[in-house]
Amino acid sequence: MSAWRATDRYHRNLRSQDGEQVFLQRERVDALVGKCGNVRSSANPEMPHDLESLRAIQRQYASRVVERRLEADPELVAAVDMHLSESLGIGVVVTMRMPDLEVVEAKWVSREVDFPYIPGFLSFREAPLCIEAIGQLECRPDLLLVDGHGKAHPLRCGVASHIGVELALPTIGVAKSRLVGRHRELQPEKGSMTDLVSGDELIGRVLRTRDRVRPVFVSVGNLVTLDEAVRWTLELARRYRLPEPSHLAHKLASERARAMRSSGHSEK
Repeated sequence: MSAWRATDRYHRNLRSQDGEQVFLQRERVDALVGKCGNVRSSANPEMPHDLESLRAIQRQYASRVVERRLEADPELVAAVDMHLSESLGIGVVVTMRMPDLEVVEAKWVSREVDFPYIPGFLSFREAPLCIEAIGQLECRPDLLLVDGHGKAHPLRCGVASHIGVELALPTIGVAKSRLVGRHRELQPEKGSMTDLVSGDELIGRVLRTRDRVRPVFVSVGNLVTLDEAVRWTLELARRYRLPEPSHLAHKLASERARAMRSSGHSEK
């Protein structure tokens, strides 16, 4: 077992000394899921109470987000993506080596996802499987890209921040659509950007990574500055709208989902 997998904070956080799982107050969250069932609407009378409990967890994680400069330019850059096919979740993480973006590792995990779809709370649905996939890596990445928001979230804790705080990793949220905030129109050229703001707070940037292609929404996940998040997103978006590691992770997750549906298998 690698030093990363054996000693990283991820594994210390996942289990206490007596072996009970503590990640994301899991027993509490599981109880909330049981109350919510498969409800996808706030019309359920129990939802407001449950959502407030989840908001409390998000606020706790948001308070632990740190914005600071990277100690050095990253050598190993990873991206994680989750594909959901009905109740089957597939998490894929890809690591590439800078500057040539040689693929170093690609790992995947799959299992049933029982947390209900609740807009604004997708990190509770996606983060556990993504973290499980990241935990398979032999080498700790210097920078992690997440398909989703970081601070560009109503409570400043999207899935990128959730993962970044839990793993204590420099993390960037690269989302394909806006969740919250407002921004000015962008110029059509690659590299055009504008601030994403909520009230008077700067929560991210809207960045065009290819000429005349829809922009992405970049925000701090954890342990990186917004300027660096934009810099590395643009540097890594060499051929596609998404950064190369993110594009490959998304592609592999989709392919794995199709293969598993065809074979009828739902386990890794």
